[in-house]
Amino acid sequence: MSRLQPSSMQQQYSLSYESIDALNYYQQNGYQAIRRAILNGENTEEINPIIEHIDSAFEQGIKFTGETYRGESLIKAYSDGLIKVGDIVSPSTFLSTSVSARSTEGFYGGQRSMFELSNGEASIIMPDMRTDELEVLVNRNTFFEVTAIDANPEMGMNNVIYREIAASDIGNRPIKDMHTGENISALEACEF
Repeated sequence: MSRLQPSSMQQQYSLSYESIDALNYYQQNGYQAIRRAILNGENTEEINPIIEHIDSAFEQGIKFTGETYRGESLIKAYSDGLIKVGDIVSPSTFLSTSVSARSTEGFYGGQRSMFELSNGEASIIMPDMRTDELEVLVNRNTFFEVTAIDANPEMGMNNVIYREIAASDIGNRPIKDMHTGENISALEACEF
């Protein structure tokens, strides 16, 4: 049994039925529609309530602290130098991560990321724990400092380490979208 499973079961009692349903929808196949809606500003009558219930889950749910991992396609902003060590980044949408580096291999397409989640506010344990994914969801308005980048453009792969930081620790440093490297304001990061 995973160390997350007891917390996952408790999560079912911490969240509203609507939040649980929204997270289950996200986890099964809805993440694509939700991601598109957030990125393109196309919050339809169907998707907007789901996003609101996921937001509510971050307020009410059991938080996660520790290390999580994510495999995804190669993000050129790192290998092209648009994002560097020391930069502050924020995801523009929810991020699926896992407590198991091994379980992210199926999603790997050139970039491996590790997230050091220490504040206990940015991530929640999914109420329906799939043992093949061991998923922890990271909120879209979270700030991270990039602490390490191992970019190898010739091999088509990046390894990136992020450390969660509080908004009060950002100071005057610019905030970049973690996938594009474009500068965004703190207000924009929180509006996504």
